[in-house]
Amino acid sequence: MRIYRRIFYITLSGTFLLFLYSIRMALVLGDSGAILSLADFYYIALYKYVWVYLFIPLHSLFAVYLMRENMYFFKVTKYKSRKNLFYHCAVKTDLWICLQAAVVTCIIFMIGKILSENVINWNSETSLFFYEVGETADCSIIKVLVYFYVIYVIKTGIAVNFAMLLYWFSENSALAILFPMSIGVLETFYSKTAIFHNFFQPNYEVLAGEKGLGRYIFYLAFFSVIEMVTVKIFVERKDFLYEK
Repeated sequence: MRIYRRIFYITLSGTFLLFLYSIRMALVLGDSGAILSLADFYYIALYKYVWVYLFIPLHSLFAVYLMRENMYFFKVTKYKSRKNLFYHCAVKTDLWICLQAAVVTCIIFMIGKILSENVINWNSETSLFFYEVGETADCSIIKVLVYFYVIYVIKTGIAVNFAMLLYWFSENSALAILFPMSIGVLETFYSKTAIFHNFFQPNYEVLAGEKGLGRYIFYLAFFSVIEMVTVKIFVERKDFLYEK
């Protein structure tokens, strides 16, 4: 039950921080003269600041905690091999990410409903979409929700699985959580540096479906191959699991 209690508090804290950030950005963007709609809050939630300081660290905390709770010798006996144990943790974490992506999608919907009057107005020249892109788009809120969900799952999945590999080999929680964050901080201050967040920085055209998700899917497939090769070659060599 401890892990579910922690999940609840992590989700509650993240929701509160996201709400405060959304209020701040709504005030800032509102000064542009554009009319914000509910759909614009999905664009706001994809800003790299939200990912660097909120989404990725919170998910990494869960992944590291889950892996730490399973890194015992008797767990290897239960799952037959270290590789199976790692995949068990990875699959459980990925399912958690999929669930949380749905929760975050619903939370943003509620935040947008509170802080805006329109569901989506991207076909209007008074919209923030037009202010940012310079043209309008006929797009449904369902498409925005689906694209946001897919982007969330792929981007978070890659970052958190990388954090899991770091923790598996180092057993250092701080390294596993702070190293991905440090990459994000670097990209925040050096916007031309495209390592992860700047490479994946989505724009309105992506959320509107005018640009496909091919880049995201390719990067996910590439990372998955690297992860599987790493697990196959190196994971079984780990011989310092805890006794209990």
